[in-house]
Amino acid sequence: MEEVEVEATKYFLLAWSDVEEDVEKLSVKVEKDFGIPTIIFGILRGGATVANLISDRLQMHNVHSIGTKSYKDVAVRGRLDIYQPITVTDLGKHDVLLVDDVSDTGSTFKDVIETQIEPKKPRRFCTASIHIKPWTSFIPDYFVRKLDGWIVYPWEKHETIKALGEKLVRKYGSKTAEDIIVREFGYRPSIVKRILKT
Repeated sequence: MEEVEVEATKYFLLAWSDVEEDVEKLSVKVEKDFGIPTIIFGILRGGATVANLISDRLQMHNVHSIGTKSYKDVAVRGRLDIYQPITVTDLGKHDVLLVDDVSDTGSTFKDVIETQIEPKKPRRFCTASIHIKPWTSFIPDYFVRKLDGWIVYPWEKHETIKALGEKLVRKYGSKTAEDIIVREFGYRPSIVKRILKT
């Protein structure tokens, strides 16, 4: 994991190997304390990726996704929208693991639990994320690391380049914005240029 600061915002740049290592640690915690869940729900987008990795590690493949959206921009949250609710109607016979990549403000976890999990009365359920922020209002049952900046996961590089790039372009112009992102994030110039043009 690499830490950089751009325009007074701290970024943690994670490689796939960082994520895999943290998922392994998270899976061990879940298995040791909660056991093997009978169903896993991953909160889209990042939580679905983490849920899939955990399911592979735990050798169980009953994995579903819950579609939510709340970020408008880097470090700017919008209203939570659950655009893909749970389709399983009864969780009474299930030991449920609810997964997200990070618990930032905590509101996504809280809203999903209140509107999607608890009404379906699971036999047991627990929550997990690989990371939490120090200011979160919801601490999952299981997590690996506390990080106090914007986390750039391998599955959202383009989103980060686009959001940060637009701010930098407004402030410095296209060429300087591209140079800053390439220098600080280590992304290929051709990719940065293409994303900023879309």
